[in-house]
Amino acid sequence: MKDYSLVILAAGKSSRMGSPKGMLSIGDESLIEFQVRRFLEMQGHEVIVIVEDNEQLYRQKLASYGKKVKFVDNDNIALGPFYSVVLGCKKAIQKNILILPIDVPLMSFTALSILTQEKNDIVIGQAPLTLKGGHPILLREKVVSKLSLTTCYNDRLDHFIEDDNFTKVRVNIDHPYLCLNLNTPDDYVRFLSLE
Repeated sequence: MKDYSLVILAAGKSSRMGSPKGMLSIGDESLIEFQVRRFLEMQGHEVIVIVEDNEQLYRQKLASYGKKVKFVDNDNIALGPFYSVVLGCKKAIQKNILILPIDVPLMSFTALSILTQEKNDIVIGQAPLTLKGGHPILLREKVVSKLSLTTCYNDRLDHFIEDDNFTKVRVNIDHPYLCLNLNTPDDYVRFLSLE
């Protein structure tokens, strides 16, 4: 993973959860600590956390990682998650980027390796039985470079990647976190039952 950056989208309001999703407990650590630790243990190059209101909470939780974790303030949250993706692409040193919403726990190294073995511009994992796409999404240099230059911030990532000549592939990954979204307290309880 040394050639990869992880961009965590953590600028949302967490209104359905009722508290910052990145602060949810997973054993002795918060969800954001779990995601960062796991990626850096896989020898990931850097983590970029896109934040808004919860920046200080996340900075405190991740202070021990030093320069391996960078924070980018989403100064216009109304533009939506696409703007956060663009901000992450602009900040990343590595041009192979895994995009991960804060409410999706990072899967195992073995599962991520299935994504990274693919050489397409965009790699999306999908659940083998349902064919539902999940996270993280892998964006390679051609996509990252174009995203870094875009000035149309009110787009959606799925529209952006369909509107260009990027090579795309969906790969089957059988992992319980792939399509898991921790949006509500009930989702969180279901997640804890997997751990």
